[in-house]
Amino acid sequence: MDFEKEDILENPDWEYVGTYTDIKSGRTISSRLGFQSLLTDCEAGKIDMIYTK
Repeated sequence: MDFEKEDILENPDWEYVGTYTDIKSGRTISSRLGFQSLLTDCEAGKIDMIYTK
């Protein structure tokens, strides 16, 4: 388990929603499916905080 996920799970005030990963360049979002999924979940109200590495 990575440190970031463990840190979230140990905090009783936070709820782990998921990990969103892209291996491609950050220049465009069209090919970044993980980032697009993150944006969709934010727009749907599933996420109110983003914890980044």
